[in-house]
Amino acid sequence: MAQVVVTITTKPQDFPDGVVAGVIRVSLNTGQTQDVTGLTASFSDIPPGTYSAFAKLLDSAGNKLGDAVSAGFTVPVPAPVVNTLQVPDTVNVTVT
Repeated sequence: MAQVVVTITTKPQDFPDGVVAGVIRVSLNTGQTQDVTGLTASFSDIPPGTYSAFAKLLDSAGNKLGDAVSAGFTVPVPAPVVNTLQVPDTVNVTVT
């Protein structure tokens, strides 16, 4: 399982006078969604696989403003844990 941090960049876009920005809705195609007022969202316990992250600006009433943006990403399968043990290598016998 991985923690995924989605970072959003913004650009200026004109809207009619009186339109007020609310939050940025960030979601993964896992069904997880967060509304953020900043430019990052963190998601925990994401299993290995290929996913997409989406972000869209909402106005103060919850209506979408502008176009949603997305990016694909992959959570890799963790490397197997290796347990190194010391095993016999050689035996020397001395008889006197």
